[in-house]
Amino acid sequence: MKRVFLALRIPIQLQSEIKKWQNDFSHLPVRWVPLSNIHITILPPWQTSKKQIEKLQKQLKILASNALAFNLHFYNISYGPNIRSPRLIWARGNTSNQLVSLKEKAEKIFNQHLNRSFLPHLTLARFQARHFSSFPIKNLNEKIDWYASFSSIELIESVLLPTGAKYITIFKEKLKEE
Repeated sequence: MKRVFLALRIPIQLQSEIKKWQNDFSHLPVRWVPLSNIHITILPPWQTSKKQIEKLQKQLKILASNALAFNLHFYNISYGPNIRSPRLIWARGNTSNQLVSLKEKAEKIFNQHLNRSFLPHLTLARFQARHFSSFPIKNLNEKIDWYASFSSIELIESVLLPTGAKYITIFKEKLKEE
């Protein structure tokens, strides 16, 4: 079995912005997500067999051929997902029509219907909620002005290791240009 998910990897230009921000906050006792792992999750991880991978590739081609490339604005970095018991540092982004359409089409094509709201974000760091009391900064609310263009979508395998997840692209498909 493989643990896979659908995601949009961030472009190199945004990686450099994130790296600058991480350097400014390097004193925080967190595990920084490697830049190569930062992404927007379209469909969260699920288990699939090796036999199903070919079918998933066909589904990804269908999805990509029916979805438009788009730009996204990231406006805020804060703790998340629960302010009372945080365990992440994330950059929150605006929800675009193209992103919502992509997510809805992905849920339909991959038959993965989720009953939770969609909040576009990039996980920049992880930590255990119980360690939050020792943080030097309790209120993180950084305004940012980051933009990124997303022109492809990937089926990614998540290999869980003691040091954190390793993400391996299985398939990558270009989204349609307007």
